[in-house]
Amino acid sequence: MSLISLVWICGEIWVARIFSKTHPRRDELSDEHQDSAIRFTFFFMVILMVVFGFAATILSLARRTIYALPSMLLPTLAVFALAVADARYLWLEHEGGDNDED
Repeated sequence: MSLISLVWICGEIWVARIFSKTHPRRDELSDEHQDSAIRFTFFFMVILMVVFGFAATILSLARRTIYALPSMLLPTLAVFALAVADARYLWLEHEGGDNDED
């Protein structure tokens, strides 16, 4: 299971690097902020999932029992990812919107 997770994470990072553009064609600063917020949330959630998986593995080894994460953890993390993306977007808009660019 951990091998599948590792392959999945490597694939996601590879796809993110392939589609990463140095100078994307965007006319508005808001679109760049939205893109930055989504990328930040993606990498934040990948790191969070790796930490949860590692903690569950260590807990299983320490207690010598099978430990499974609760089934509602994934939908909870998805909603948390939306909240993080919105917060990051609003923070970027607040920092970059001082001179009425929109």
